[in-house]
Amino acid sequence: MTLLMNSFGKRAIVAMASLLFISCEKPNDELGFNQVIDGVPEVADLVFENIISYTHNQDSILVALAPESQSALGGYAGNRLLGSIADGIFGRAEASVVAQMALEENNIDFGDQPQIDSVFLYLQYNGYYGDSFKPMNYEVYQLSGGVFPNGVFLDNEGVVIDSAFYSDYVPSYLQKIGELSNHKPRPNSANNIGGDVLAAGLKIPLDSAFFRTNIIEAPTSAFDNDQAFIDYFKGVYIKTEGSDGSIVYLNLNTANSGIHLYYHDKGDTTNEAKRVGFNFLQSNSPEPINLSIFSQDYLAAPTAFNLLAQDTVLGEDVNYVQTMGGVYTVFEIPDLDSLSNKGYLINQAILEVYKASGTGSGLPPCDRLEIRKFESDKMQTPIKDFEAGNTVTGGGVLVSEPLRGGRYEFDITRYVFEVANGEKLSKLAITPYLKSSVANRVILAGGTNSQTPMRLKIYLTKP
Repeated sequence: MTLLMNSFGKRAIVAMASLLFISCEKPNDELGFNQVIDGVPEVADLVFENIISYTHNQDSILVALAPESQSALGGYAGNRLLGSIADGIFGRAEASVVAQMALEENNIDFGDQPQIDSVFLYLQYNGYYGDSFKPMNYEVYQLSGGVFPNGVFLDNEGVVIDSAFYSDYVPSYLQKIGELSNHKPRPNSANNIGGDVLAAGLKIPLDSAFFRTNIIEAPTSAFDNDQAFIDYFKGVYIKTEGSDGSIVYLNLNTANSGIHLYYHDKGDTTNEAKRVGFNFLQSNSPEPINLSIFSQDYLAAPTAFNLLAQDTVLGEDVNYVQTMGGVYTVFEIPDLDSLSNKGYLINQAILEVYKASGTGSGLPPCDRLEIRKFESDKMQTPIKDFEAGNTVTGGGVLVSEPLRGGRYEFDITRYVFEVANGEKLSKLAITPYLKSSVANRVILAGGTNSQTPMRLKIYLTKP
């Protein structure tokens, strides 16, 4: 073995193409690549160490496309995140929800003398991240305007192909219409509501007076169809206030999630209890838009890193990676281009990145990471090993190791193959594979870590 010791304008949108499996990149020129990946004799190993790595922040990430494009991907489904965490390591991370709502049934008739018994917003859980024993404060506001994209989607040549929603979306909203204070989420406990047992969820009481004025007494035309109601009611903005503990995962695309209004008609001699509902279901027409928006605070909240003082020349001992539009790790492999035009056949190239030992807050790390290009001080599209639809997986799945806490293995054979065949050496970025549907983060051992530094192992065949 030979051992070599080496002394987002709306910009993030391109980088998210593979997340939504709509990448449009042209196929790689694979001349000779089949030879490269076949098993061959006389393999020489190269190990690149002292990789330069550091932590970098981003300003926003793609969270959804415009309605027509998103509809082709199954609508606005998937987890929606709500809550906030402050742990002294990653600062403070907050997730809120912006959502339109549709009718459970058209042409609602409340009768002659309707009287509200109760009204609440129910949000079905699909997991959580953080400490669910810490009490949280939840608030619900009515949106004051429509939900419109705040950015554009570009193809890999930089051409605008659609509008899109980013994580720094700023909603316009009116008065508070509901709140739930000092509440400890119970993501694993079912709820009994009106005699019905519902899957675990967050139940937020809403203002009966508001719903009398704005729903019971609404013009009948507001209930003609889903579009009419969306135009009339606009939607809701759900957030936390003055509390940090957990971020809950919500499944809005279920019949349980939505506004439930119970009432009776005093003009009805039976005095029977009745109910109407407004939901987020993607089977409605049009599909109601819903998305999570995120914010990160690395200044007012304590962190274990200083983004303003990252050593981009020699690298850092420990690096950080975070979902929800948070930080990611940038790295470069000095002298990798020494392989260029030597005629080597690259059989496999594995980048090993360990979790940093003795650090962290006990929260689950990211299950999988991926590698993207890093250019113009921004994270860009995935490298070819991680392109959507690529038959050669890039890996990046966490491998458990009890004594070391685990490691991520990235198969970057295609990237190294390109460098070996004359492509310019560039910086790369390690980022979560899932970016907006979970709240995980992880602390990584950097290239200068004394215990488990990053290293690239290359298996090749000499000419």
